[in-house]
Amino acid sequence: MRPIRISGPSDEDDTPEPANLLLLPPESTPQWHMCSFKVKAMYDFTALKLRLTADEPAKWQPALGNVCLPSTPLHGEIGEILITKPIPNLPIGLWGDKDGTTYREKYFSKHPGKFTMSDFGVINPFTKGLTICCRSDETLKQRGTRFGSSEIYNIVDLFPEVRDSLCVAYYNESMDESAVLFLKIREGYSFSDKLVKRIRDAITRELTECHVPDIILQIQDIPYNINGKKVEIIVKKIINKMPYNSETVRNPEALKYYYDIPELQ
Repeated sequence: MRPIRISGPSDEDDTPEPANLLLLPPESTPQWHMCSFKVKAMYDFTALKLRLTADEPAKWQPALGNVCLPSTPLHGEIGEILITKPIPNLPIGLWGDKDGTTYREKYFSKHPGKFTMSDFGVINPFTKGLTICCRSDETLKQRGTRFGSSEIYNIVDLFPEVRDSLCVAYYNESMDESAVLFLKIREGYSFSDKLVKRIRDAITRELTECHVPDIILQIQDIPYNINGKKVEIIVKKIINKMPYNSETVRNPEALKYYYDIPELQ
């Protein structure tokens, strides 16, 4: 632990004398909520706020009667955030959606009777606070740019070397998101740095540089569900070490290729 000194108050200020703060190691974070110290003012910081309390790392807590828990409540593990009871700021409709069909499809179709905005979160087992981690759907958000995987497929699948492709989100230990593009190479062609560069250049040209997946890898097979759709969410869960259900996968043997990928460790 390393103490740092807060600058002292001026003579006309009746603020109590400054105290020493200790920078604690990460493993002690769950105990911060026992301290409840406050910061009145600070300078040259980018990750703190005025009036910050020590328990704010898990700052959101259920209130006003709403319950934001997965169908099987989890604590200390990532799960999908569901709202099971009405709350004052819950949207009741969408502009132009006269019969509510789009509204119900967007927010209630995934888990009937429960509102979800397709976010994963984790409940701190010590503070009971909720931290929103990432998206639970196919949406990608890399370097601040939100986009869909189909935008990538429309470009990549035009390459003669590419038989199939899959683009999903990967999160590092800090929960920073990167897009990962898996390529199934057509017989007679090979995966190479030149192919990767051509793909990166094409995506930059047709979209933007922010759309270019941070990681592009070769894969032996692409999994599909029984309806013929790529199972992006399951692969996303596998590479991010989340639990998943493979009952709807048409070719479950393809999933084994997504475990323990060295570039994603």
